[in-house]
Amino acid sequence: MPKDKRYSTVKILMDTGHLTSLLEIFDTLPKSVVAKDFGTNYTRFNRLIKNPDEFKMKEVYTLAKLFEIDEMKMISLVHSQYISKKKYRKP
Repeated sequence: MPKDKRYSTVKILMDTGHLTSLLEIFDTLPKSVVAKDFGTNYTRFNRLIKNPDEFKMKEVYTLAKLFEIDEMKMISLVHSQYISKKKYRKP
């Protein structure tokens, strides 16, 4: 099955630095499409996005392969999502 064409759009946005966190990807590409291609159900994938500290490294590498970007760039996106979530937590 061919990949959704919006993956290439997201890749370009990532390469040019327009995306700074994992959550911003889903302004262009629906979570349901990525969850299906990622190989998990929508509920679990949504929970991982909301709680990026629950990602396993293997899953981050799988996402990087899915978007055809460098693994360190994907780790950076997940990390920035974690930091932004951490800022808004109540102490």
